[in-house]
Amino acid sequence: QLFGTLADDPEAPLPTAAAARLALTAVHALAARPVAGELDDLAELVELADVPWLSALARAAAGLAGGESWHRAIEVADECEAEGDPWGGVAARFFAVLGSLATGGAPVGELVGLCDRLRRLDAGAVECWCRAWLATAMARAGDSRALEVARAAERDAAVAEVPGAQVW
Repeated sequence: QLFGTLADDPEAPLPTAAAARLALTAVHALAARPVAGELDDLAELVELADVPWLSALARAAAGLAGGESWHRAIEVADECEAEGDPWGGVAARFFAVLGSLATGGAPVGELVGLCDRLRRLDAGAVECWCRAWLATAMARAGDSRALEVARAAERDAAVAEVPGAQVW
């Protein structure tokens, strides 16, 4: 609700409104709501805000739509990491795998890599979600270890008190 309020507040500075709109789009994707229709407006708003890191994340947000657009998000992630921005890289990869999963994909390799990156950044809550998504991707790919990974993800999520990871 806070993101929606900030995104729609005519008094909010443009970069703040654009960042809130980006966050709101990600929240919609997490809730399994289609976001493809929101992405063009988001890109336009972020371009007007003229904040380079926000522009990069908005380009990566195309990955939330799934399909082939997830490759664009991976490209942005690689760019961020090459520029020394591991958090930007993680956010872009997050958009890519979430979009792929939401549209029936099974990005097992990307999820393994994302989990490793999140662990190195000590981003425990998001890593819990990532591990749950990994189990989903593995099951879709027919990997016999999916159930074991799912159980471990649920245990880790319970210990970390990250209930959203248990839903997947």
